[in-house]
Amino acid sequence: MATRLCIAQSERALLWRRGRFVGILEPGVRWVVQPFAYVAVQLYDLRVPEFEHPRLDELLTQARATMERHFQIVELGEREMGVVYKNGTLAGVLAPGKRQLYWKGPTDVRVQKVRARRASGPPFEEAQSLAFL
Repeated sequence: MATRLCIAQSERALLWRRGRFVGILEPGVRWVVQPFAYVAVQLYDLRVPEFEHPRLDELLTQARATMERHFQIVELGEREMGVVYKNGTLAGVLAPGKRQLYWKGPTDVRVQKVRARRASGPPFEEAQSLAFL
């Protein structure tokens, strides 16, 4: 049994066979020859550059080279935060210790890492505050 997949120019697809990650499919027509019960395809729109996946740790461990080819991988330390720019415009902030993947594609994403230091002054109750400069 064969199944035809059409992946648009602004899309990518993660391909899984029997629960194992096989790779990332790029634009074009693809044929999957195995029964679809053994194959899973997850389609992503690159116009939404943020990538979230429940098996992200596994993907980064087992297929790091593939992930680096398709994603900008941002990993922040506990004393860093990330200032996110999309197409040159401020788009948000990443919290300390966060890991975020962005698809390489039509949206130009840049993350500027900013170091944190302890804020001076009286501490708030039991929590210690951080100032980002």
